[in-house]
Amino acid sequence: MVKGIKQNTLLAVTFLLLMVGCDLSSNDNEQITVTISSTPQLCHHSWEYATLCSPAVTDSSGASRAFSPIIDFEYEFGTEYELLLEVIEIKNPPEDSSAYEYKILRTIRQEQDPIGTTYVYQDVSLTNDAFVSVGNGIYSLPPYEFQCAENVDCDTLVGMANSGGVVSIELTMIGGEIPVAVTVWN
Repeated sequence: MVKGIKQNTLLAVTFLLLMVGCDLSSNDNEQITVTISSTPQLCHHSWEYATLCSPAVTDSSGASRAFSPIIDFEYEFGTEYELLLEVIEIKNPPEDSSAYEYKILRTIRQEQDPIGTTYVYQDVSLTNDAFVSVGNGIYSLPPYEFQCAENVDCDTLVGMANSGGVVSIELTMIGGEIPVAVTVWN
């Protein structure tokens, strides 16, 4: 009988420890829900590393948030996301960076824009390799890649990428592996 009580007590204590100690994901970090727009914004022409910047990000209260890289998340042009994120405070961050980083906990919603959706970018400054050929018929408004629609001369646009000119570029959702194509530029 004593042996049975000891085993039951040992099982109860083990079970209690497992229940208390198993939630490794719990911490004091804030969790937020954000919506990430399907359409990246045009960067300022003085930016040397990108033509298109981050998409708009709003939190659940509707407030705009600065887009920072999200750990374990890859954004795709033309797709809107609703994400649950963990906000992680960085101890002693460099002066020119954020004091927080974000980690995806869960994708709540991911919705690609319908086929035929157009994205128009006016006043695209042709400086700093604003439009480049990646190869095999794939082009980029850095950092995003696109196809070139039939009857659109993307190679001429590549040749003008550092001319200092200004163009308008229309992109269209076509679906597939690289789901967006350059359909008009002038």
